[in-house]
Amino acid sequence: MFKLFRLIRIEEWVALVSAGVVILINVFVYHNTFSGETALWMLKYFSFGSTFLELFFFFIWFVCFYKLYVGMVRAARKVFIEKETASFRANVKRMISDIFSTIRTLIPFAIVCSSFFQLLSNFSYQFRFNTYDIAIAGWDYKIFGAHPFVWFPTVLRWGWFSQFMYAIYIYISIVLAVTLILLFIFSRNFLFRRIVLAYIFILILAYPLFYFVPCQDPNNYFLRNIRGYSFSSETSSMFQNYAPNALTAGYISQIAEAETNVRRDNVVPISCFPSMHAAWTFIIVYFLAQLTLWSLVISLPWAAFLLVSGLYFAQHYAVDYIVALLVVAVSLFLVNLMIKRKLVPEIVPDTN
Repeated sequence: MFKLFRLIRIEEWVALVSAGVVILINVFVYHNTFSGETALWMLKYFSFGSTFLELFFFFIWFVCFYKLYVGMVRAARKVFIEKETASFRANVKRMISDIFSTIRTLIPFAIVCSSFFQLLSNFSYQFRFNTYDIAIAGWDYKIFGAHPFVWFPTVLRWGWFSQFMYAIYIYISIVLAVTLILLFIFSRNFLFRRIVLAYIFILILAYPLFYFVPCQDPNNYFLRNIRGYSFSSETSSMFQNYAPNALTAGYISQIAEAETNVRRDNVVPISCFPSMHAAWTFIIVYFLAQLTLWSLVISLPWAAFLLVSGLYFAQHYAVDYIVALLVVAVSLFLVNLMIKRKLVPEIVPDTN
């Protein structure tokens, strides 16, 4: 049994323990029912593709089916052509091991996402009338002397720019998935395992902030005002010069409709502070740079536009990004502490 425990990787332990704690909170604090059937359904959903990681999940299943095909061909050749039964068993064992090692990469994502996302739904419903948006908007103004979510769409009003910003904001999932695929294929220094652990640690560190500093985002709290608040004259004055073009306003509405749970009293996520969009952006830039420094030529401009797009569509306050950067820094520190780099043996030239 001890040997079996030793086979579990550190990122899998962190995923199992954190997901277990979150499940207990969902069950005993928020009175959610937890059944084996529900768990299997969530595992299936997050294994065969969530909206955020579906391209990566598709790639993993493609690799699994490819290994299955190659393994079956090898096994059949050993039996029907080479007449080697012992080799047949060895090939089947190797095929099963290869397929499991590939599917294994999905397990941390599946168990963490299925539990943490349910907790986020509970948080969002609990704090729908009690958020810190006014305070956080005030921090933005003190730091930058303006409200970025008002300033950007008012000044940058070109239609092509709105379309560009929307594509950058919406397709972060593709960039994250491609990053995971590249690290999976070219995983030097445990890069893939480290980004999985970073993903989990970011959620672990962010969720207490979601709880103690809930925030709906500027669009839902101020622009849509889905709770019908009466704002002070000082707060209302920030919108006097807010004038996005029609295309930008339409994109903002599309994003709002996609994230609003109408059936549950118009609940929207309170995962604004810190920004998960920013957190995923920072780890993408970091790990691609670990793979090759040349990636910074593309990743840094992309990251800058991604951060602007969150402000442009009033999905984040600028302070959200600052806190996200701190969360990512702590996460990477913990990751590098727990998963060491591979020691590449020095190659001594042959002098003979």
